[in-house]
Amino acid sequence: MLIKSTRRPSVPELRIPAEQPAPAPESASDNDDDLNIGLLAGTAGDRIGHFVRGVTQESLQHLRYISAANAFQNVGSALGSLALTPLAIRLASDNAPLIGGLAIGGTVAAGAVGAVLGYAWLYRKDGKDEHKVKEFSKAADTALSVGAALQSLPKFVYPSVVGATDAQIETIYNALDKLPLHQATASSTMQVIPGLVKTGISGMAQPGDSHIHVLLDESYINNPNRAEGLVLHEQAHAVDYSGGFGLLGAHNWKGGFGTGPFVSGYAETNRYEDFAESFEAYHTDPEAFRLAFPEKAAAIEKISHADPLSAAADQAGVRSAGRRIGATLGKVPLLRTGLEIAGSLVGPIQTHRGASKLIEGLESGDQAQQLDGKLNLATGLFLGLPGARPLALATGIAGSALRLTSRENNEAHMEQANKWANRVLAVSAGPVGMTVGAIVGEMEANGLKMDESKGFSPDGWQSSRPGKGAMLKGTLATVGGTIGGALLGAAVGGALSGTPGAFLGALWGQAAGGVTGLAGYSIHRTLKEAKKEGDPLALTSSDKQFLKKTVGGAVVGAGVGTVAGAMGGRLLGQMVGQAFGGPGAASVMGSVGGWVGALSLAYGGGKLGAGIGSGRILGKEPLQSPENPGLQAS
Repeated sequence: MLIKSTRRPSVPELRIPAEQPAPAPESASDNDDDLNIGLLAGTAGDRIGHFVRGVTQESLQHLRYISAANAFQNVGSALGSLALTPLAIRLASDNAPLIGGLAIGGTVAAGAVGAVLGYAWLYRKDGKDEHKVKEFSKAADTALSVGAALQSLPKFVYPSVVGATDAQIETIYNALDKLPLHQATASSTMQVIPGLVKTGISGMAQPGDSHIHVLLDESYINNPNRAEGLVLHEQAHAVDYSGGFGLLGAHNWKGGFGTGPFVSGYAETNRYEDFAESFEAYHTDPEAFRLAFPEKAAAIEKISHADPLSAAADQAGVRSAGRRIGATLGKVPLLRTGLEIAGSLVGPIQTHRGASKLIEGLESGDQAQQLDGKLNLATGLFLGLPGARPLALATGIAGSALRLTSRENNEAHMEQANKWANRVLAVSAGPVGMTVGAIVGEMEANGLKMDESKGFSPDGWQSSRPGKGAMLKGTLATVGGTIGGALLGAAVGGALSGTPGAFLGALWGQAAGGVTGLAGYSIHRTLKEAKKEGDPLALTSSDKQFLKKTVGGAVVGAGVGTVAGAMGGRLLGQMVGQAFGGPGAASVMGSVGGWVGALSLAYGGGKLGAGIGSGRILGKEPLQSPENPGLQAS
């Protein structure tokens, strides 16, 4: 979302003080200049600015709660896995559903409990300190920045294996060497367990929120005919889960898995096992699998191509270092688990901190604080978006440059830095961010400048403690939008462009769905609160008509632009990649081209649609101008 700067002096309160009698309103015929007094006060810019402020404030508050719940969920799922997995192994006796239910189901349930605790913790904390951001020490601030940079880099450390001999670790790592580096490192920890097969399973991958933990039966690992197949099968689940949020939005929802023909009888169990069995068979004999199952082979090959940074890191020397580090970390009990939990908290902390700082900066008019908030928020959002982590690193570098080149005592420098931060924040929100940018641009073209309105001034940013129900509903709307967006995007992308389109559609659908769910509920809440409180800057019917047409046109235009840009950019990128580097480069460049095309045309289409919706492009007079100040309330 784009957040406008609020550098301006304070303005008088909009409500008339209770201790002074209100003057009788004059009729329009007596004095047309006093139309800014009364229940519908101010210009259209003031009223729409006030509305935008409310939506922004609601959205930022919801992001604080979502990030807190996410952080506690990551810790809860990790602790649940540590506690329940040994219990499940002890209790299960040739009972695969029991061990699966306790180990995987218990992990998910523990994560859900953690999310609830995180929500409750923040609600209680807000009641005590009124949302004030606790400043980090320099050491903690540096650690957080370093953590964000490390999380942005390609993963190269192999899984740390517990309970295994050096020979068994070598066997496991040799099997993982058959995979691209970003897939060989999809799981973070593995555990070799004697007699695991007695429980009814030979292996299991647990989709934790902080990392993926894999269980392997010792007798299978010691058997040369079974070891590689088991490792590939369980690692396939880890790769599958990395496509979304664990079991939800996994890769197997995007490539024809779960339907015949099947590579084995076990693959018919469900779509997850179909993906794992197909993945194992593909990496055992790619040519044979490709001939027998072309659609599923295409889906597996699609996710085998890494982003440019991960592809560049996939070198023999890097793999060797990753193997050594993974094996070394595995010698210290729970060390790798602790590191993975800590790493998983960086994104939520950055998001929470960014939203909190931005709220305070907008309330105080402190542009330096706004800049920090926007950059932290963008970094956190990039870290949480699959495939976008390298952009978090770029944001960190760009943020450091902006801070170095901007001076807090130079308002012009800080204003320019905040404009650049707005663009970064818009990109972090994907096509939705581009759409918001187009809408804001159209408002300005109609004479509605947010930072010059009463409603968007620092005086308008008065924090109120959000209700429990409102924050919970907003969180559910965001999570539901993310999941629904990923599934809808995969379906639309698949219909338009087959398997590659399904993957790209799922990625953008996930981002767009989450932001849409968050923004949609925030708009609902803002309108509801305005009605309840009798807001003197409530939107008039003409304001609402303007917003409906402008926003509606922008959404339609951006939607068409996103689809066209993603498809056109992917095709162009594939052509360039194929010409200069072959099939691998074609896939990578296709992904990059799809991103760039979707973002560019989302903005262009949104801008065109917003201009048509407002009527400005069609020759209609701007909503607000010196000749038409937009004071009328209708």
